[in-house]
Formats: sequence, C-alpha cells, structure tokens
Amino acid sequence: MSAACGILYGLDSALFALAVLLAFITCHDAMHSRREIGKQAAVIKELAKERESEMEIALKEFVGHTPSQVIAGVVLGLAMGTVVSLL
Repeated sequence: MSAACGILYGLDSALFALAVLLAFITCHDAMHSRREIGKQAAVIKELAKERESEMEIALKEFVGHTPSQVIAGVVLGLAMGTVVSLL
C-alpha cells in the first residue's frame, strides 16, 4: 500500500505518510507484540505440564514472525504495490 501510494500520489503526500506509518505499526506488531504472545503461550503450557494439569491448553506458540520473515513481507509488499500501481 505504501509503495502504491508513493507512486500514485507522490512521496510528499499525506496519504503516503499515513500508509508508511501503518506499515511500520504492522511490522512492529508482527515482529514484537505477537512474538511475545507466543513466548507467553509456551511458558503457560510448560507451567501446566509441570503442575500435571488435566486441563487441556490449546495455545498457539508460534504467532509472531521472525525479522527475516518481516523483511521478506516488506520486500514482497513493495514489489506488489509497485506492480499494481503501474498497471
């Protein structure tokens, strides 16, 4: 979205600035916030095992992305936004 807004509306437009801001928020969430949730899920599962809990805990441990996955997503997004805006 950022690439398309930059190409279509210019790099000095408010729409491009907003798109870049949203992209940074999304990348931060994907890499940091969600990763912490996954770490907490792993600890909760381990605590339940140690206490020999009979309660079934269905928590996903891998909800975040690694930095390389986020970078790959940024590159793919830039490529797709550029291609779409040039069509």
